Amino acid sequence: MYQTHFHRRNLPHFYRPNSTYFITYRLKGTIPRKILRQLKEKYITGKSPKTKAKKYKNEKQFFAEYDKYLDNNKNIQHLMNDKIAEKVKFSLHYPDKKEYNLICYTVMPNHVHVVFHLLEEGEENTKVLSQTGLSVIRNTVPQTTVSAKRNTVPQTTLSAKRNTVPQTIMSAKEDVIKRNIIIDTLMKSIKGISAREANKILGKKGSFWQSESYDHIVRDEDELERIIKYVVMNPVKARLVESWEEWEHTYLAEEW
Repeated sequence: MYQTHFHRRNLPHFYRPNSTYFITYRLKGTIPRKILRQLKEKYITGKSPKTKAKKYKNEKQFFAEYDKYLDNNKNIQHLMNDKIAEKVKFSLHYPDKKEYNLICYTVMPNHVHVVFHLLEEGEENTKVLSQTGLSVIRNTVPQTTVSAKRNTVPQTTLSAKRNTVPQTIMSAKEDVIKRNIIIDTLMKSIKGISAREANKILGKKGSFWQSESYDHIVRDEDELERIIKYVVMNPVKARLVESWEEWEHTYLAEEW
């Protein structure tokens, strides 16, 4: 059931355009600020670990407690409303094959886990995903404008400035910024359209989702398999159903 077909040539790497992401976003107010601050101080912002392995372990421990708190919080559960859950699912499926390849998701009572493989950036200046609000803006500065700005600096000066930082470092930093902007904009769009529809159903106004999301870039195929299992099994772990197939708000792509 969980056999993957994740080919070696497509293994995700940090901050690559074709990275695979595991993202969790939650309803507004589902974790008190005090609790979240304590978790961050304990695992993230406290004494910095000396090794990448320790940082990774801390991140896993942080998420384990973060998600456990969400599973145990019964106070805000708007996603138990099937009409709202359907709107959330639509917002996740619409960018599929346009912005990302959707691998799996689970819509829990107060939060959502989703895993997707971000597609390569297209050449379009602006890519609109729907007429209802799902949009991702890319490359908003015309190429001619960029070229004009570049030409205002003498070539010798420009070359000197470029040579002050190795090109590989500059590319890596630019890629980090670009990936973060695209993911942030994509998630705002996904959350925005589902929030509007959910508020209509609830007859409410104001924030529906918590502004920040937990996001993690998948390191390799072994981790991807573990994350997929975690996502689809979350309703079982939370004792909502006995088998993952019973939870109607779980999706697993056929190829997985």
